[in-house]
Amino acid sequence: MTEESFNLLFGTVYRYLKSLNLIKEEYDSEIGLAKFKKYDFNANGSISYE
Repeated sequence: MTEESFNLLFGTVYRYLKSLNLIKEEYDSEIGLAKFKKYDFNANGSISYE
């Protein structure tokens, strides 16, 4: 999964959780980028499912 597709997916889930009042903050792409970097274990610019 690329950074762009992760940001789209994560942003959608984040906004959904906010609509349910489970998250108070507005979504910011910096939040998505931080999560992406956390899960890009080998720092190759994508998240692998293996």
